[in-house]
Amino acid sequence: GGCEHVVTFTSARMGRPVPGGLEKVFQSRPVQRKCGVCQRIQAKYVVYEGRFGEESPGFFCDECWRRAHTDSHGRPVDPAVRSFLYLHD
Repeated sequence: GGCEHVVTFTSARMGRPVPGGLEKVFQSRPVQRKCGVCQRIQAKYVVYEGRFGEESPGFFCDECWRRAHTDSHGRPVDPAVRSFLYLHD
């Protein structure tokens, strides 16, 4: 208990047979968001209930996330903030 799992569907196919195989009914287009702070680099972290983001979830590149959410020793500034690696939408 207490763990979270991320499941991403990139495509889906119908279970009924069609000539040549299964029928594709869905194909995702991955979207990579940029950092919400610097707006330059692709996001590496998604943060929920963070104090520096204007939105929840907030998206941060590695550098902006470290500056906003860790101290000089790399420890979390606010343990209540939930940060996760961001893959894509």
